[in-house]
Amino acid sequence: MSPTIQTSDHIWVDRITYSRWRPPQQGDIVIFTTQEGLAVEFPYTFATRRILALPNDQLRIRNGRIQLNGEPFTADYLHLPPDFTQPSITLDADEYYLIGDNPDYPDLETFGIVVPRENMEGELLLRVYPLNRLGLVE
Repeated sequence: MSPTIQTSDHIWVDRITYSRWRPPQQGDIVIFTTQEGLAVEFPYTFATRRILALPNDQLRIRNGRIQLNGEPFTADYLHLPPDFTQPSITLDADEYYLIGDNPDYPDLETFGIVVPRENMEGELLLRVYPLNRLGLVE
């Protein structure tokens, strides 16, 4: 998720909002468990990614260009590798498509991934350390 999140960052995770007040939203940065329900294997127990597509959305990524529900999609916070491709998919009612922020990410297999809602642990909200980077995670 670099440069949004650096290795030395300490982040406060909101684990309450999704379960009580609102569902995950496009653009949220979330932490999710990689232990069950994913089509690929991660080398660690938890991972962070940004939500690109919501339940029932149709998504296609070709050569780093996103089509969401049949329309071109761009966002200032997304910089995909130019060779990244995701064949056309329609998400189920409990699935989200999560994507990394780092276009230099070495493992394209886990750069973008379909994640069931039950795997999401919470939203990354506040960077508390280092102090020179204190603030909201956006």
